[in-house]
Amino acid sequence: MSTREKDPAPEVGSPRPRARGGMTSLTRVRAELLATRRRLRGVEDRLIPRLEETLRLTELSLDEIEREEGLRLRWAHPERPTEPDS
Repeated sequence: MSTREKDPAPEVGSPRPRARGGMTSLTRVRAELLATRRRLRGVEDRLIPRLEETLRLTELSLDEIEREEGLRLRWAHPERPTEPDS
């Protein structure tokens, strides 16, 4: 058989010929899907909880600063007592 002659038709049920890189398109898509699922789990299980905890601590800190500021203002400018009626 010369190099220009085609191979006979593949048998029914036999795997499709592979792309040049050795992976079929479907195999590449599956690999990408698995990698994407891993990244998604990493974001959901690690990054989001860390960000939520950072947000919680930041809000707690801001609330404390707000309370301190209110107290400082009350101490700096106490309400003046009313003068007795003459």
